Amino acid sequence: MWSYMRVHVEVVLLQLMVTGASCFVNLVSEQGLKGKAGMGANPKKPDWTAIKAIDGKTFQDHNLNSCAITDVEGNHNTSIWWKVWLQRQFNVAYLEIYFRSDTYTRSAGFSVYTYIPESFHPLRDPKHLVYQQDPKSGCPTSVMNVTVNNVTQGITFINTRPPGYTSSCQYDSMMYTGIEICEVKVMGCGSNRFSPGCNHSCPSKCKHQHCDAFNGSCIHGCSDPNALTIDCIVCPHGKFISNKSCVDCPGHCKSGVHCNKLTGMCDNGCANHWNGTFCKLCSDHYYGTDCSTPCGHCKNNGVCDKGTGSCPNGCQNHWQGWRCDVCSDHYYGTDCNTPCGHCKNNGVCDKGTGSCPNGCQNHWQGERCNVCSDHYYGTDCNTPCGHCKNNGVCDKGTGSCPNGCQNHWQGERCNVCQDRFYNATCSAKCGHCIRRELCEKHDGTCISGCSQNFEPPLCQECVSYKYGPNCGFDCGHCKDGQSCATENGVCTEGCDSGWIGDLCVTAKLNAPEFDKKENQLTTTGVAIIASVSTMLAISLFVIFYMSRHIMKNKTNRHRTDASVPENEKASKTYADLSAMDENHAYSTLGCTVSDTPYNVIRDSHHNI
Repeated sequence: MWSYMRVHVEVVLLQLMVTGASCFVNLVSEQGLKGKAGMGANPKKPDWTAIKAIDGKTFQDHNLNSCAITDVEGNHNTSIWWKVWLQRQFNVAYLEIYFRSDTYTRSAGFSVYTYIPESFHPLRDPKHLVYQQDPKSGCPTSVMNVTVNNVTQGITFINTRPPGYTSSCQYDSMMYTGIEICEVKVMGCGSNRFSPGCNHSCPSKCKHQHCDAFNGSCIHGCSDPNALTIDCIVCPHGKFISNKSCVDCPGHCKSGVHCNKLTGMCDNGCANHWNGTFCKLCSDHYYGTDCSTPCGHCKNNGVCDKGTGSCPNGCQNHWQGWRCDVCSDHYYGTDCNTPCGHCKNNGVCDKGTGSCPNGCQNHWQGERCNVCSDHYYGTDCNTPCGHCKNNGVCDKGTGSCPNGCQNHWQGERCNVCQDRFYNATCSAKCGHCIRRELCEKHDGTCISGCSQNFEPPLCQECVSYKYGPNCGFDCGHCKDGQSCATENGVCTEGCDSGWIGDLCVTAKLNAPEFDKKENQLTTTGVAIIASVSTMLAISLFVIFYMSRHIMKNKTNRHRTDASVPENEKASKTYADLSAMDENHAYSTLGCTVSDTPYNVIRDSHHNI
């Protein structure tokens, strides 16, 4: 600020000098004022002493003997000074320096200092420097106007040629320097006065009542040590100086401290969620009058409006609302990333807890409707559990039955029929599949067919004209060629003519001649059975051979029964011993039945 003021004053003074309107007092030659002058080398001639530079004459011709000049060529000085000590302290505004007109370029690089007390050594105390001409920028002019604007009693002009000295001034001496000054005007006022004409007193608020020589501001400090500017305004805590008045601190400083009273800024940083030069802007992702409210979930983690909190580019997934701070429908939780359960009628769950206020969809339960109902499992809880033991509950994720299965069920989920059972309840036993193969578990079908004498596809009933265990017995002579009852061989509609008994395998004893002949055959058959029994005891081979032979004869008879007259049908019945299951026909020989299929083993057409 001080350098700005000096530049400004230099411009004003230059204008005053040009117009001749300056009214400051020459403190070394006007109103009876006189100072003491000296210089750092002997004058080149006796009449060119230091005092000649303050005699009030501005002639720049050295031949007029009105200049202070040392012997530059003869003395080879690398550093030289000229100074004046005033009668008392003055508020010096500026200097007018008139150089020797023919050699002024050799004063390039000069400096001006002010000092108090008189023992001041300028080269050892450079803080009092008020001006230095830059030799690299060119030559000085023959008349220089130098702003001082300082309360001082001593003024020193110094010029040096240190090692490495450089200059862009064409006629400058690069090695040696000297004093070649014809006049120095020290323009200013008394130490407590200011303005051209010196008709204003410095304000009492200024330190030592010293002020700016041009405008009276307190450039040397204030009487009150708490004042921070040249206006000497003192602001309380929480305020700072703006436009020469105290205003509230604009921002929010860290830990609640006050702003800098001079700048209004927070020297120790900003409070949480505030930033900017004056800590009055919300940090990114916060908004509101106190910048303490976090932004919602803006799309791509964007920054919300710091005043309203709105998200200009929309919301992240599963968020909605102007500020993107509300869960989208069917999501809940602190991050709105948890899907709602299966609320009834696809209803919306509570966005804080996830509960379903109107209940659950079918097969779901729990407060959030996210657990399968008992006896259902799977990701959609739509798969019924299998047949767990004691109607137990299956695992709701895998469907497995931890305690095993009900009767006739198997598999991890107890949803597969046990081998040799079928239908929806696995309650039906498979029939007599060929080679004891397993039946289809959904309908009982024997894929490869039935064991001999069983009716496909279930292989549970005997084929026509077969009955008994494993359907191993032929039906008797049922009326009109009908088949007998498969479970016991009974002819439910009665017997053909000439046959009696439930099984219709016994010939009538009181029949006519034909019947007598048949009875004779029956008696003969009994004898043959006895013989066969003896043979069975002797050799299993013979039994097997005879059984095969009997089966062959029986088959031939069935093939020819349709063409044989009713009264000539064969009366014998054989068991198919080669096609029986493990429970063969012999297991029933000890049972009580009204007739036996072995009563007649030959007829009028076949003899054994």
